[in-house]
Amino acid sequence: MRAIRLQSMTASVAAGVLLIAACAPVSPQADAVHVAEIAKIHSDVSFIANFGPSHALGRAQSLQSAGRAVEAERLVVETLRNDSALRGLCFERFTLGGADIVLSVCVPDRSQERSAMQVHWLDILGAQRGIIYVEANAIAQPELSAVSGM
Repeated sequence: MRAIRLQSMTASVAAGVLLIAACAPVSPQADAVHVAEIAKIHSDVSFIANFGPSHALGRAQSLQSAGRAVEAERLVVETLRNDSALRGLCFERFTLGGADIVLSVCVPDRSQERSAMQVHWLDILGAQRGIIYVEANAIAQPELSAVSGM
């Protein structure tokens, strides 16, 4: 019985340490490194698109605007998975108020140049019924000088 209590206490202490570590303040340098790591994980080819209500992604934008974020995200993910023309794109986020959707290439084809990949997906998105507009998303890269101390 004593061994069980000891294991339980050890697990509680470990959980507490993890919680404290997760809540610890992060320095600006560490935050910049984290942002840079996230940028490497996500594709550098992304798009801002706006769809009308006749398109499922337009309905998702309306849901997001109405504050129904979970339903909106679920609809976007399902649409991207089920629409063969959109397969290969991933949902990044909605812009403020659900005005637009930011989509990115899930797994960029490294053999294809960035500009060719952009044109390919701009053509596909632009041909979607109900599209209002789509444009390449310019992603601001964090200043790496803050990380390197320069």
